[in-house]
Amino acid sequence: MFESLHKLLRVDSEPLENVEFMHISGEASGAGLANYSFLLHHFLSYFIKNSFRVCLVSCSQSLTQYKLIESKLGVNLERVANESQFTFVSLLTLLMEDSNTSKEKVDSYITHDPVSSIVSAVKDKLSPPTTSRQPCLLILDDLTALHDIGVTTSDILHMVCELKSGCTCVSTIVTTSLRLSESTHSEEAVSLDKQLSHWSELLFHVDELSTGLSKDVHGQLRIHRLNSLTSGKGDAETYHYKVTDRDVKLFAVGASPAVL
Repeated sequence: MFESLHKLLRVDSEPLENVEFMHISGEASGAGLANYSFLLHHFLSYFIKNSFRVCLVSCSQSLTQYKLIESKLGVNLERVANESQFTFVSLLTLLMEDSNTSKEKVDSYITHDPVSSIVSAVKDKLSPPTTSRQPCLLILDDLTALHDIGVTTSDILHMVCELKSGCTCVSTIVTTSLRLSESTHSEEAVSLDKQLSHWSELLFHVDELSTGLSKDVHGQLRIHRLNSLTSGKGDAETYHYKVTDRDVKLFAVGASPAVL
């Protein structure tokens, strides 16, 4: 995990284990994508190191891509998978397997009954060892990719609810992450982002810099903490960040001369 981010989140006084729903989103214009993956990998390594069972459901990336980054953070995903602490589910691969690898059949499969198809496939992978009493983290990565195969925002939200309520873990924290970009599905993505944010207790939003690309500052991170004593969102914090090979540097907006 990234120590600087760990300290920033005040985990020692506000344990992440007490947060039931977190939402990570990245927004970028044009063909670019804001890189929120450092957040996802921080949580993945943090919960594995704290003895959580983790189920990562990816809607776009391969396991190899996750393995590479986690190895730099001191986590061997292959080893923890062999110990039944980590489960990886490639959602699109699952659907292709269930549809005899035909894209046309996948489209029909999704259109006919998207929620039950996806939930059933993921729940089969989520079943814990009968002796396991470990709490569980469920990560749903890049949900917007489901729009590309015809799943509606309403069905995605239904799927998240079904997985969250039906998970067999002792306790569950759901982290959802999506990308917002200019595309034919941008309105659907914005709608999904708003609803997931409404459900969340802890929000993370990653933006590109308004001043453009910089080698010293990679983007802007906004953190919103839900105040349980009020009906609205609580504290909001904004930082600039730079991702290095094994860490992420976070600093106050305006602290870097690279961004005026």
